[in-house]
Amino acid sequence: MVLAAPKISGLPKEVRAKVGAIVTLFCEADGFPYRSYTWTKLDGSGAVVTLNRTQQLVIRNVSVASDTFYTCTSLNAVGKDDFVVHLIVHSKLKLFDI
Repeated sequence: MVLAAPKISGLPKEVRAKVGAIVTLFCEADGFPYRSYTWTKLDGSGAVVTLNRTQQLVIRNVSVASDTFYTCTSLNAVGKDDFVVHLIVHSKLKLFDI
């Protein structure tokens, strides 16, 4: 068996969503041995917040505050890889009669 550090692929660099939507990000990496996964984001103060430790990140009821950079980290005994996804949130526009 050949040991290999994780290499993340298949994630887009940007994902666009409307306020109130559900967004699912899925992180897939090659590598051996088994890889672990962690999703993190930066909060408003610049601190790293761990969101979960699975391949899939589900963001429910997307808000303007959800518009930030999310990082998937895949780790095994040989090494690690990170991939950053920017979630861009569009607010719902309301039209008014003038």
